[in-house]
Amino acid sequence: MHEPRHIMVIFKKVSAYLILAMSIPLFFIGLNEKNPQLTSAAVLMAWLFFAMINYSRERVMLFAFSLTFFVFLLGELFVSYFDKTKLYDEDLKSLLHTYKCLYVSIISIYVGACIGLKIKFKFEEREAPPKPVNANEIESIRTACKILFLFCAICSLAIAVEKLYNVRLMGSYTATFIEYHSVLPSFVSKMDDMTDMFFFLYLATLPDPRKSKLFFGLKLLIAGLLLLYGMRNVIVLTVLMIALYCIFYEDANGKRYSVIPKWVYGVTALVMPIAFVFFDYVMSIRDGYDYSFGGVFSSLKRIADSLGGSVNVITYGYDFREMVPDKMYSFGNIKSFLTQNFISRAIWGTEVYQGNTAEMALYGNSFSHTITYLVKRSSYLAGYGMGSCYIAEAFHDFGMAGVIAFNVGYGWILSKFTKMIPNAMMKNTIILMASYNILFAPRSYADGFISCFFNFSFLFALVVLYVMKRAVQTGHNLFIKSRG
Repeated sequence: MHEPRHIMVIFKKVSAYLILAMSIPLFFIGLNEKNPQLTSAAVLMAWLFFAMINYSRERVMLFAFSLTFFVFLLGELFVSYFDKTKLYDEDLKSLLHTYKCLYVSIISIYVGACIGLKIKFKFEEREAPPKPVNANEIESIRTACKILFLFCAICSLAIAVEKLYNVRLMGSYTATFIEYHSVLPSFVSKMDDMTDMFFFLYLATLPDPRKSKLFFGLKLLIAGLLLLYGMRNVIVLTVLMIALYCIFYEDANGKRYSVIPKWVYGVTALVMPIAFVFFDYVMSIRDGYDYSFGGVFSSLKRIADSLGGSVNVITYGYDFREMVPDKMYSFGNIKSFLTQNFISRAIWGTEVYQGNTAEMALYGNSFSHTITYLVKRSSYLAGYGMGSCYIAEAFHDFGMAGVIAFNVGYGWILSKFTKMIPNAMMKNTIILMASYNILFAPRSYADGFISCFFNFSFLFALVVLYVMKRAVQTGHNLFIKSRG
């Protein structure tokens, strides 16, 4: 009965490895002949191999990374096949370096995944004795997370609405860099910073997605408003993380397709063209130009070009490598946490740099600030930022060996994050938050999957959650006593 499916799996694997085998000579010939067309073709073929080989529920995190890798890094490369002037007018040496980094990254993350899937440590092989499930404890934590998430989500909605209003007032997203200043109290921004944390802490308790529509809806509403404002990354990652959680929940309960039926995947594929057109229209609002419909494919090209711009950070990092300060940016967030907290400042008098200033760019620990300042100084000082890329940071700090090491590490981690565990809230929190930051790494920091836990907002969120949980338990006990 399962023979046709088995044949399809074999066919997929064989096809994927054939594509990989063809990409290898193309890659080396392209580098040797200094031919960007051949090298870029090898990169796209390597990505196609990686996506095909990981297209399964058991490797869903690896497949999700292939999607964000394409969206954030390969968009311009994809567009270049239909607009030859898009990339090939750049410096040839820098362009080949960028393609080399992309190809090595894809192969390295695959190697890391293979290591993670095939090598098990002793503590993984031993079966831990089943822990008794304290249903009341889990329910108290879940209720506390609900309350805290709702409070923070209201703050996030207020900020998103304010940003959207300012875009309408000023005419474009870019104009807000200079003229936008929030009039909301500062605590609203601090609560906004913890919205994602409480959302992931809530999901870590493994709630039924069908009973979490309010919370999913609020998260999507915030992401939708930020999309209208001009922040495109949030909606991509929000939709992806909600879908991943539903798959994790289905697998944890042994009921595949119970939350997301098979037909939804087919319908999603059918409505994607409409989504592309809508996304393209929103981008025209963001950038302040008149929208003209040129067909679905035209919209797809513009979207891929816009979202895939993070690849330029790799190129700029190489072009300006002699001007970038000799700092270890790939662990910049962790370094900032350890050296710029109130204790360190009191003992060593550590200088803290903030905002889009020359001091922050030249003496801070953020590659994003530094590279934007070097490439687009006036725009940076006005509030603009290009974002970062884990590949650019790893190459600056450790060369190609760093690119390989980080990708092997990412592959190993994502291969281990294959399921969520009932009654293991902290493990689930680590899986969700670390995965989110790795999925965002093509457009963000290399150490994001670690530094997301090493910051005072997260530590404060845990303390607040503990206090709220105790309050919920106390209230529940008083309610029971009053009825007894």
